[in-house]
Amino acid sequence: MEALCRDLSNHTTEGYVYRVDLRLRPYGRSGPIVISKPALLKYYRESAALWEHQALLRLTPVAGDLEEGCAIAEELKSMMPCTWDRTEVVNSIDTLRSKTVLALKRSVLQGLDVKNGEGGLRDIEFLVQGLQLIHCCSHPGLLTGNTMDGLFRLGEHSILPASVVDHLTESYLYLRRVEHFIQIYDDRQTHMLPRDPRERKALHKRLEGDNSDSEDLLEKIERMMASVRKAYETYLINTV
Repeated sequence: MEALCRDLSNHTTEGYVYRVDLRLRPYGRSGPIVISKPALLKYYRESAALWEHQALLRLTPVAGDLEEGCAIAEELKSMMPCTWDRTEVVNSIDTLRSKTVLALKRSVLQGLDVKNGEGGLRDIEFLVQGLQLIHCCSHPGLLTGNTMDGLFRLGEHSILPASVVDHLTESYLYLRRVEHFIQIYDDRQTHMLPRDPRERKALHKRLEGDNSDSEDLLEKIERMMASVRKAYETYLINTV
């Protein structure tokens, strides 16, 4: 299994297949690499932290017996505790986000991170996941791993205003597109907007087309991320 993980994760001249982090398995580094179904269910029923249940929202079988994998995923999601209150969920999520943002600010590679920075993709994902965990007992149908589908369902149940759903959906699609173009341009796993004006101009043309207006890409993304951060704080963090 460890050899397989290395084969999937190691960078070669042709790139890599997947990033695999075995530390995220039940019991972390001290747990077995492969765990039985009964042991897995027991772990999430009795020992899993809130952030691990949050991660379960994105669980998707990708290989092997997909029918069995989907059945296990649904069984795990059905075990979501109904005892969490809003404060517990918000504090857990805000702690995770704050650590990431602080690490970025301390990094020598400072720049505008469209994924992990304040108002980036992670803010939208964590806002959706937080509201899913808070309201899943009343509305089990909220438990979907797709962020845009989650936004739509939160709007359907009037947990988020329709205007906020539309804004966050548009922002998520645009920021994800920016992220993809950055990674294609640099041919590496990065989420930082280029600091070189020429590289940024080239990125802007790829995103907006040669005939796009002269609006600076950095200013546009900064405004978008500021509004995303405001929604994250308004509809999740500041509600306790």
